[in-house]
Amino acid sequence: MALSRIDPIVNPGVVSSHVHAVVGGSSFAVDYTSAYKDAACTSISTPADRSNYWMPAVYGMKDNLFYALPVREVRIYYFLNTEMEAFPEGFKMLAGSPMTRSPDENMIWYCQQGSHDMTGVESLGRNSQFPLERCWDFLRSEITFPSCWSGDTTLDTEGQTAYRDGDSCPDTHPVQLPKIVLEFGYNSSDFDPTSLVLANGDTAGYGLHGDFASGWDRDVLQALIDDENCNARQNPYGEDDSTCKVLEGKRDDDGANSCTLVGPIPQEAVGIMEPLSALPGCNLLWSDNSTKPTCDPEPSTPAIGPYTAIFQSFGASYAGDVPGLIPVYEAGY
Repeated sequence: MALSRIDPIVNPGVVSSHVHAVVGGSSFAVDYTSAYKDAACTSISTPADRSNYWMPAVYGMKDNLFYALPVREVRIYYFLNTEMEAFPEGFKMLAGSPMTRSPDENMIWYCQQGSHDMTGVESLGRNSQFPLERCWDFLRSEITFPSCWSGDTTLDTEGQTAYRDGDSCPDTHPVQLPKIVLEFGYNSSDFDPTSLVLANGDTAGYGLHGDFASGWDRDVLQALIDDENCNARQNPYGEDDSTCKVLEGKRDDDGANSCTLVGPIPQEAVGIMEPLSALPGCNLLWSDNSTKPTCDPEPSTPAIGPYTAIFQSFGASYAGDVPGLIPVYEAGY
């Protein structure tokens, strides 16, 4: 899991507009190609999935300084049925927008309160805005990606995907793809809920959004789709009497926990080792109904260079015992 101002889908070849939290294959870089599937390793415990998944980083503010929230966990849910197709090589897609200023049912925040929740429930409030209460256990973001594809083989992200209409895909996007739900859990209990901010300066949380760049072994993903035994919520690794055998014996937690990006990456600090006086890029604070402010003058753009110690990634020394990032396969629609 790492933070960097890279977005090869929206800002290919250059430093992106704001910092993202990234998981997945080590080939993640400023440019995206189908070679992502050939990454040397992945921070996900399923080696067949060398995709990259990312969303904006979240910061907490104290004394006019910005602290990157440590990521406690990442969950990647795949909802499958046998009518779906595996993602084509080079496939990429977006969910949500950093400029959204109104609720979106596919972009959700809520608190995991655990034993601190006096109401007796584990979580409170699912909303498109940051929670109104302090998250004593952790803050969770939940992004649902579209799962219908137009079939456009140019793989241009503009207009190629759509959300299901009830139980089926719209006529304009007839190809069913796996439905991905991406969840990041952030340690945020040290911060008042009014002090949370997305990396793009959004203090409301409406601008939650996600990106996916496929690096799957298509044969493995298609086998998961085609096997009805893999379309139920269960352990996908063939253990504990699971009947899904496609990934049996293929889980690699050690490899996931030791995987790092290769680079190149923007040469800048992102608020992990020490707080920042300003969010990276032109990202001044803006509230729920205001217009995103501009910078005068524009901040300087960092160089893109090789992987070095300046590249900030969460490890055991900062975030505690971070488990492997394991895709969880759930039932189909």
